[in-house]
Amino acid sequence: MPYPAERTWFEENHICREDGLYLQKVTPRKAWGMHELLCPEICFLLEHGLLEMDREQGFRAQLWGTVQTAAPGGIVVLDRVETDGCGEILTVDFHFVAEEEFAATYEILSEA
Repeated sequence: MPYPAERTWFEENHICREDGLYLQKVTPRKAWGMHELLCPEICFLLEHGLLEMDREQGFRAQLWGTVQTAAPGGIVVLDRVETDGCGEILTVDFHFVAEEEFAATYEILSEA
């Protein structure tokens, strides 16, 4: 879940089970927290001014038309990473998840 979400994203990533009840499709994604080494996707976001990070204040980014923030323990979930033919990162879609919410609702498939 990133919420709020644009209608197109919502429709692409959910299955309508019955009128008004939707189930989000399960899609493995990368996740990153401040305690980890920087990865190429986070470097891209920082270098292009798409993500602000402060070890004491946490995260800040313009997402879905508004400024979103997360505490220093928050997790950055990478929803979509677009690269060119040579592996160069072109765009990264992401959202924040609070540390407690991440621990309760996400399953870590690999630490690698």
